[in-house]
Amino acid sequence: MVIAGVVAESFAKAETYLMQLADLDISAQRVRRITRLRGRERIELRRQVTDYYKSMKLPEQLHRVPDGVTAPSIAVISFDGGRYQVLDRSAEATAKRSVASSSGSKRRKGQHWKESRVACVMSMAGESHQSDPMPQLPDFLAGGSELCRKLTEIGHVMSLPESAGCTPAIAVKQVSAPESTGKSSRRSRKKPLAAADRPLPGPDLVKRDCIASADVWRDFGEVVAAEAWTRGFAGAVRKVCICDGNDAIRRVCETHFSDYVHVLDLMHALSYSMNASRGVGGTLEEINGRYRRWAELIWGGQVDQVISELAAHGEALGTPPPDASPDDPREAVRVAEVYYSNQRSRMDYPRYRLLGLPLTSSLMESAVKQIGRRVKGSEKFWSAVGGDELLALRGDYVSDGDRLGTYLKQFSGQNDGTRAYHAIAA
Repeated sequence: MVIAGVVAESFAKAETYLMQLADLDISAQRVRRITRLRGRERIELRRQVTDYYKSMKLPEQLHRVPDGVTAPSIAVISFDGGRYQVLDRSAEATAKRSVASSSGSKRRKGQHWKESRVACVMSMAGESHQSDPMPQLPDFLAGGSELCRKLTEIGHVMSLPESAGCTPAIAVKQVSAPESTGKSSRRSRKKPLAAADRPLPGPDLVKRDCIASADVWRDFGEVVAAEAWTRGFAGAVRKVCICDGNDAIRRVCETHFSDYVHVLDLMHALSYSMNASRGVGGTLEEINGRYRRWAELIWGGQVDQVISELAAHGEALGTPPPDASPDDPREAVRVAEVYYSNQRSRMDYPRYRLLGLPLTSSLMESAVKQIGRRVKGSEKFWSAVGGDELLALRGDYVSDGDRLGTYLKQFSGQNDGTRAYHAIAA
């Protein structure tokens, strides 16, 4: 019942699946009740692990590996945020909405959308190198319609200016991790590509566990740090925290993973170059050539030169007004310059290639989408508590191996057949 409630698009669909696939006549309400109960217990178990981790002294957190746990060759942490809708039906929230309505305030469209927090705790394996395994920018990152589509999706890249003369057809096949099937990672994971056949240098994924929550970033960071510790990440020789440059995520990484190598996702870095190149304008050939030059500099670790050229273009275009649109060419150049200036310490890609570290957070983006398939939708509204409970279980489901099934088996002997009722105040 719980697996159906977590996997299906809705609890009503879970009811249908249980009848059609298992000939079980179980109502959507019963599925919702038991799923939320297990989600609540999952969050409590996670809290207990986090409290134990927080009770340890700092040297233990940084260097001690739990008994019986083998540290991975490469420990990788990645964060991102998803979206889902929360509708608080509590008396206090209802009163606030009534006051706002009576005062003439208009309901803001989309006000129910909230951010979910998602993290991937990944064990990887791979060799470090004596020399750069790929000193030249790969052709697929140099330009082309597929790259345009991908970078547009990541960085909200503006359309080509009219001066470019045309807009290339854009379509991309995004490679992402398959959704978990509940089977072990050993049987379900495809054989990794040989180093010569990989589009980018980097390590092999051994295991990916996903954590999803409605907690604020500060509290969520503690949960992820505790999970990483239980996996033996403190004993890894190579540790990396790879993210997209979001300020809140950056603070989490600096607070809880200060001894990790911090890497800016390469694709996010390149998206700002493409957007800024289109902002500068010119013919299609000039725009593509400018982007390729900046991409080659970034790939080679020469981000300071990119910043210098962006500053020169920004001076020529002029300062954008405070209310400038993101599609304003002046704003596009300014934002790229600020972004690279803030992230320059996380853009030493030649060093990361030598260390054999991952360069992109594609597995993280894949996890966000897989989790969002259950909780995200214009017609789906969750309570603050209910949404958190489903996020916790969905994170387990999309993790490698049978993490959700393993967790549920812990409670197989505790079911007493009684219903859990909510207390109603008289």
